[in-house]
Amino acid sequence: MLVSSTTTQQQESLRSAYMIIGKNSIYLPLNQSNIIQNLTNVYGIRDCGQQCLENDNCRTANYYKTGKVCSLFIEDSRRGQIALSTVADVLSLEQCVSGRSNICPQYAEDAAWNQTGIIVAQGISQLYGMDIDLDGNIYITNTYNNVSKFSSNNSTSATSFASNFTSPYGIFAYSNSYVYIAIQQQSVVLKYPSMGGNPVIVAGTYGSRGSAQNQLLYPAGIFVDDDESVFIADRNNHRIQKWLPNATNGTTVAGITNSSGNDSRHLNSPYCVWLDKDNNMIILDSGNSRVLKWPQGSTNGTTLVQLDNISFTPWMIFDSYYNIYTSDYYNGCIRRSIPSNNYATAPCIIKPTPSIQPRVIKLDNMGNIFVADFTQSAVLKYSLLPSNNVCRKNC
Repeated sequence: MLVSSTTTQQQESLRSAYMIIGKNSIYLPLNQSNIIQNLTNVYGIRDCGQQCLENDNCRTANYYKTGKVCSLFIEDSRRGQIALSTVADVLSLEQCVSGRSNICPQYAEDAAWNQTGIIVAQGISQLYGMDIDLDGNIYITNTYNNVSKFSSNNSTSATSFASNFTSPYGIFAYSNSYVYIAIQQQSVVLKYPSMGGNPVIVAGTYGSRGSAQNQLLYPAGIFVDDDESVFIADRNNHRIQKWLPNATNGTTVAGITNSSGNDSRHLNSPYCVWLDKDNNMIILDSGNSRVLKWPQGSTNGTTLVQLDNISFTPWMIFDSYYNIYTSDYYNGCIRRSIPSNNYATAPCIIKPTPSIQPRVIKLDNMGNIFVADFTQSAVLKYSLLPSNNVCRKNC
């Protein structure tokens, strides 16, 4: 489970949220009459959570992927029962005593992180990709052609999760059900059951690299949306590809195939792609040292962050407030750009001694940053320092 909590830093009474998102679960209320309403055409658990947050009476919400229905309940989830399911996500929310709508957690603009990382996974040479599932299990890809899995309570001993391919890179833990892996040499994306088993190809043609719509060319980062469509940073084709479930061809949704450039229509070696709550693509255009916001259906992107004087940025993440975090590989730091100053600067927020070579980074709902460090062959957790979570209005 992911837990997000905040404490009020101002004297006025604001909402402090305690939120649990349990993928592939369903909330069974103690009393069915405690339902507030069923909302339709809600696109994703984040939007469902926002609907609950904006309703003063809501304490628990279920999001049903099938039908895109968001059910809001009065009672707290601890009164009812959370059961396993394959069709719903459950979200529990305790509001501030005096909290009202449009008040939710946000990291302070001057937030700071501990500069000493705690090792949460180690002993993986040549690590490239990393993701963490909802139970805290860590999945790591490396150039030695396998994927390792560390349990949440064991940082030293990994199990082999997947192998028999060449140069796995991007990895995406979808809910607690599947793990998606981008394989560079075979230029495909594979989908594995999270409990282990045989994979299926969900993008690309195995062993056939290229620039056709059924091919990929050294794919890097991947993102899977609520409909299980896969977005792929097709790095050497300088494009973002979208593959629908069970599709035999992808669709170019950003960039121009096999054409690099630095204008708003082109990409140059994109390394990762994410979707925001409005389904805009947020793209790390690594070859151009920039982060773009690219609406789906558009032929142009807008630069959010220009990362000048940074020679290699292999990864990017962002939080709910469009604070953008990037890994600066050769300068050994994690940078953060904030929208309140129009992303004008990207200062280092984590630059430890001894130095690191950060590749993939992750941000949990507590504000802690996880870094896959190439130098130490380890994943380190850098904790958000106390008193750096605040509640703000109109977020």
